[in-house]
Amino acid sequence: MSHEDSRTGDEVGVRAVIEAMAAAVRAKDVEAMLSLCTPDVATFDLVPPLAHEGAEAVRRIWSRALAGFVPPLEYDVHRLEVFVDGDVAFTRSLTRFGGAKEDGERSASWLRSTLGLRRIDGHWKVAHEHVSVPFDMESGKALLDLTL
Repeated sequence: MSHEDSRTGDEVGVRAVIEAMAAAVRAKDVEAMLSLCTPDVATFDLVPPLAHEGAEAVRRIWSRALAGFVPPLEYDVHRLEVFVDGDVAFTRSLTRFGGAKEDGERSASWLRSTLGLRRIDGHWKVAHEHVSVPFDMESGKALLDLTL
């Protein structure tokens, strides 16, 4: 297999993890999400504290974040770029996240997402996630209603 063929196969594998992650979010399946992560996964997410480390911390924040939504949730990955070098990869994308809430309201916003992945025993796993939203520098408020 040539280096280019390997890179293409690696990119396909990473993209499959991203799609499986999206499917798990849409289904509110936190355990399926965690199965795609390393045990020591770290996230820099929208909710405090500044960093969440380990599967249990990620389980808590995702369980809380998804609790108010009625499945299926909206979780669509746009402009996904994949970069692979050996057993390490990272992705960047814009993601539309939201859906119907249990109280009948609808909520959705655009997020900026960067993932770091490692190949472990032949499988790509998410080792790091960084999610952010732009904010207005004058008011300090998050800008959740932006569109592509």
